[in-house]
Amino acid sequence: MVRAMSKADEADVLALAEEVRELSARCEQHVRDAVGMPLDGSVETLPILDHYVRLSIEACKRRPELLPLLSRTVGAYFGQVVADHLGGFWWLPSSDVYTWHVCLRSVFLAFNPIGMAHAALTWSQGPEAVHDGPPAELRLQASYRDFIEQRLEALPPMREGDFFSLSSRLEGLEIAAAALGEAMATTGHGDQVFDDDDYSEELAGLTAPALH
Repeated sequence: MVRAMSKADEADVLALAEEVRELSARCEQHVRDAVGMPLDGSVETLPILDHYVRLSIEACKRRPELLPLLSRTVGAYFGQVVADHLGGFWWLPSSDVYTWHVCLRSVFLAFNPIGMAHAALTWSQGPEAVHDGPPAELRLQASYRDFIEQRLEALPPMREGDFFSLSSRLEGLEIAAAALGEAMATTGHGDQVFDDDDYSEELAGLTAPALH
């Protein structure tokens, strides 16, 4: 059953959307201050963002209190770049960043960009550090999960640091989205468009304690 959004709910969503925009803008400012290069919201600037993330890894080791803020700012920018590039929207059911996802419209594919940013900032500290943040895996319909995993596993091997880079994450998302689109077309569902109601069951109930 779909519950109609109340005015209070709508206000909360708008406030969270504004928070995402502010976090993304802070990321742009931080990158400009740190490396002297601008981010313009395009996929072509992701290597600049990756360079900034590499510079920030050691800072997070020295000052762990920086990690939550950096994960949020970097993740907000990355998530918006992907949403614009692949045609998606933010799913923001609460202020808990474990619940934040970018969801694609043309195929059923969602991911937590804060989790991907956290993984990019912590991979060198080992698996426990990576898994201490929001999940970074792709969320798909169960019927397509094995198919997409096989496609991604067929990619050439890469160094661990490159695997966690946000440029590589985008490449994986592009491949997964294209493969899902092909699979949907063969079953006659190529014109289907997904919205927040379609994603609600898959993403409902995700909170930080439940994922630890």
